[in-house]
Amino acid sequence: MPDDEHNALEYCCHGVRHRKGQLVATMVSTPDYPPLIVYQLLNQLLDQFIQKHESVLEAQVTSDQALEFSALSQYISKYQDPAAADQITQIKQGINDTTEVVMKTIDQVLERGQTLESLMEKSDDLSGASLQFYRTSKKTRCCTIL
Repeated sequence: MPDDEHNALEYCCHGVRHRKGQLVATMVSTPDYPPLIVYQLLNQLLDQFIQKHESVLEAQVTSDQALEFSALSQYISKYQDPAAADQITQIKQGINDTTEVVMKTIDQVLERGQTLESLMEKSDDLSGASLQFYRTSKKTRCCTIL
C-alpha cells in the first residue's frame, strides 16, 4: 500500500478463486489497467484450464506435474491492450469517437450559420447600396437629359 515514502503504486496484484474452489489465478498489472478486464481474463483462463486438464484435476495427484497451457500466451497477447480485449470498452470508445465527431460537426454547422448570417447582412447592405446607387444615377441621368 502507498505510504509517505511511496505515494504511488507501481503494480497491483489481483487474484481470483475458481467457483469450484480447486484453483486460484493471480495477475500483476499496472494500477491503471481496468480491474474488470483483469477478472474477466482470470476467470476465462481458469475455465479453459479446468476444461483442458479436467482429468488431471479429478485424479488423485501426489506429486507436482507440468501441465501445458498454450492458451495462456494467446490470452496475454490479446489482453495487452484492454480496449481491444473488452467489447464494452470498445463500444464505449466507439461512442466517444462518434460523440466527438458529432460535436465537431455541430460546431462547424454553427460556424457556417454565423457565416451565412454575416453573408446575408452583407448582401442586404449591398442591395441597399445598389438600390441607392440606382436611384442616385437615375436622378443624375434625368437632370442631364433635361
